[in-house]
Amino acid sequence: MKFFISALKNPFQRLKRLEKGFFEGPSWIDKPRWLSRKKKGYRSPTVYLFLWVYACYSRLFTIPGRLMASAAFLIILYGAVLGGPIRTLAFALIAVLCVDFIFGFVFRPKLRIDRKVPCRIRAGEPIKVEYEISNIRSLPAWNIHIDTIRQQGWLNLEADVASVDSIPGKSRAYIRSYLQARARGEYTFNPPTASSAFPFGILKWTCVGRERQQILVYPKFAPLNSLELPVSPRFQREGMNLASKVGESLEFHACREFRVGDNPKHIHWPTTARKNELVIREYQEEHLSRIALLVDTYTPEVNKFFTLKIKRESPELEAALSITTALSHHLARGDHIVDIFAIGPDIYHFKGGRSLAQFDQILDILACIEPNKKDAIADLETEVLEEIAGIGSAVLALLRWDEPRKRLVEELREQGVAVKILIINDSPPSRAPMGSVILSPEDILEGKVRDL
Repeated sequence: MKFFISALKNPFQRLKRLEKGFFEGPSWIDKPRWLSRKKKGYRSPTVYLFLWVYACYSRLFTIPGRLMASAAFLIILYGAVLGGPIRTLAFALIAVLCVDFIFGFVFRPKLRIDRKVPCRIRAGEPIKVEYEISNIRSLPAWNIHIDTIRQQGWLNLEADVASVDSIPGKSRAYIRSYLQARARGEYTFNPPTASSAFPFGILKWTCVGRERQQILVYPKFAPLNSLELPVSPRFQREGMNLASKVGESLEFHACREFRVGDNPKHIHWPTTARKNELVIREYQEEHLSRIALLVDTYTPEVNKFFTLKIKRESPELEAALSITTALSHHLARGDHIVDIFAIGPDIYHFKGGRSLAQFDQILDILACIEPNKKDAIADLETEVLEEIAGIGSAVLALLRWDEPRKRLVEELREQGVAVKILIINDSPPSRAPMGSVILSPEDILEGKVRDL
């Protein structure tokens, strides 16, 4: 009885797996954004069917092959309607396609592809991608091109497509390529592909890897040469318990005579031998300063009569994140603990430490910050203001200067916070606060701002 029940369950389980794979879409191309965002609700089988047909079409035909197949279709259609000797040309094209298919099928490659790409890259800079191609078959693999099905809109190809003329049977080849990430964000790198267009370059036989790779593209920034920080009298002694320690948390102060109860590990033996009495090294608690970096993420929508809802980059926001990255890089090299506040409908607060991984964590956060369509500056909770006041010093990267931002600065100063204001906008405000720094987004993105 159990055998018949399991036999009945298996077809339904296979159908469910098949349905799930169908609606996940082909792994070797990117799905449209509007389709990938739709995780719940009705999913049209017709739309996914067209997506699969397009994916298989782009995977099977090269660009010359697509032109030849389209020409053969048009010639056959023209010959079927009007007749004439032009149909002979259609049969010749089909014969070439068949010969290419037969030889390509016999020598089709069977490859294992390993791709090495950094998990964290900088926007606008070329990165090296390394491939290890293993030929599993005994026959050689000819005319191999790597990642030719490149549907990622966030990538630019710096050089020609990585390729190798032939890989002998049961051997490996090592190839490299250079790519460039266009914009900041969190992306998924589709599984690697290796295609062979042997022999005529019309049809291609493609091997697809299994693993997708997550890549974080952090803002492009220019390191700061100098930075004038707002001076705050507050030291964060309690910050030592929250920060990752690098070496000792105490710094050497002086030597003195040994007293009962002192730690024998701190005896300074050279001075003890010279004075013929016990001398101990005295330490004092190291003072660390924390500083808050507040990033304004409000980018209002453009009101137009007929506007497609396409994700548009805001140069002001990208410049604000770029200068925040430069500030974090400069502070992470010193004895500062950096707290990042991304101001939006939901306030995101990241508490840094002193470890070397602190800056990497900040980069991961700045890479994923999204623009907000709601201005939440005026609705900041009291707890957030009190937390910033407890830090003592703050650098504000604002995208504009208006009444809500003016009130925020006044409230912080009333609570004793030393504030440095950066206003990032192409049109400087008429009544900018005294001591504020007006920066052009274009200058920041071009790396011209090196001193603050």
